[in-house]
Amino acid sequence: MLNRSVFLILLSITLSCGTMRLQLKSPYKSAQGGGSLIYERSYDVGGGMPLWCGLTAIFYGGACWAYLAMPFVPHEERLVKDAIAELQAKLRSADAIIEAPVVKRLSWSSAETYVEIRPENEI
Repeated sequence: MLNRSVFLILLSITLSCGTMRLQLKSPYKSAQGGGSLIYERSYDVGGGMPLWCGLTAIFYGGACWAYLAMPFVPHEERLVKDAIAELQAKLRSADAIIEAPVVKRLSWSSAETYVEIRPENEI
């Protein structure tokens, strides 16, 4: 009975910490003008982090504390790169850029990607 309980606890920890939902808010500029962008996307945390969290959770949360500091720089860089690609595709403009992006973690969900592009005249 105890082994089953420990297994279920470890399983729930590793599954709940496997995905991170991030949001980027930023002004953008392109040949057609500018505006604002809101981009939300879920990412796998990567590596052995969920497993490591589950295995060390018994020791005061172990590696799970790292989740409170996420997103790390590589996560933010990937989000910015993906947001720029999405913006350029939606505007059909290879010169579209974002300026001073603000990135934050929303949750640990794996929801669909959300994109909201507002031209300057709609802000």
